[in-house]
Amino acid sequence: MARRNNFLYWCMLVIAADLLTGFTTSSAAAVMPPAHYDTLVQSSAIKAIAFVQEVKILEETKRSSRKEVFFRLVKAFGNDVPRQFRGTCYSVDHERQNPGVGGTIYYYPQKETKVLVTVSSDGGFITSYTLLSPELEQEVTVNGLTNISFALGRASVKRMEKEHSIKQWFTFKLEGKRVGYLALSHKQDSANKLSIEFTQELLVGELDGERTLYTIMTQVREDNPLTPEMITLDVIRATAENTAELSQKEYSFRSVDAAHTTDGILVKGDNGTVDIAIPSETTTDFLLFSLVEKMPFEADSVMHINLIETMEMHLKKGVMIRYAGRDSQMKNLHRFEETGPAQATYWLNGSHELQEVHWDRDKVFLRTTESEATTILQ
Repeated sequence: MARRNNFLYWCMLVIAADLLTGFTTSSAAAVMPPAHYDTLVQSSAIKAIAFVQEVKILEETKRSSRKEVFFRLVKAFGNDVPRQFRGTCYSVDHERQNPGVGGTIYYYPQKETKVLVTVSSDGGFITSYTLLSPELEQEVTVNGLTNISFALGRASVKRMEKEHSIKQWFTFKLEGKRVGYLALSHKQDSANKLSIEFTQELLVGELDGERTLYTIMTQVREDNPLTPEMITLDVIRATAENTAELSQKEYSFRSVDAAHTTDGILVKGDNGTVDIAIPSETTTDFLLFSLVEKMPFEADSVMHINLIETMEMHLKKGVMIRYAGRDSQMKNLHRFEETGPAQATYWLNGSHELQEVHWDRDKVFLRTTESEATTILQ
């Protein structure tokens, strides 16, 4: 914040937290109602996570500095967002500048920072600009902008009454036949802000017949591979006559040097809580549904991981996931390929939302709605 030392006295009246997050307003009393700024954001053609590549000063006046900001796209929330785009904004950079009163919001873009930004159009004015915190990135990666407020030109997560975030739903097909659904959700660990709890519910069964519900609760570190710390696996079987819990297993994990771990089945038998050593850069097959949505659509986008197949608790080391470009045979969706000891393919739309997943040659997950997913076996 060195550029803002000896700033004009009026800046001291603005909320200090706003300064830390990269923007301030000319006068609290002169700011337009929050709905005004939200309307500007909603009508913006560009909504994206991006890196600031360059900042140019176009003009300096007695009131403010007008700047042009160049962005490199990471994740788009909408269609036709270019991989590189521009936006303009105003800043108050010098003690001699006096912005006066008005509804203008002033932004302070810095090169090489990762932000959630909205722009009226390519080359137009910036309508919101927010430094990307881990919580905000996790929220928009999983749920897009559904739960985001843009009051006063800055994004923040709306506090929801529901414990879990909005679920993602997929139909599950086995050997070409629809046999159930997969529901994904997550929440922040209230006891440990550095952990996230992911829940996956996989229902498999027969039309109007017996079905089995697998509920996987995975506590993970808030890091790039979403390293698992604890997994609880509940299995319930339901028939027309009764419902019974078949098993409940709990696994805890600790990271060790890769040389001290081997591929294969990690747990044998039906023990209770099991402590398991895993190599670093390890995640699970179901967590990849979230991880792949964070990967950029770039030719050199590659992720090297070790993979736990949750149902069998099978560790496969040396798995690679890479971006394979647009797939003309799949409605021009973006394609990621998983190779090595585990085989899978992922297709995402332009908003980085997962649409379809193929595991091996016989398992397919198709993005759908809650109503369709929950009536598949009825």
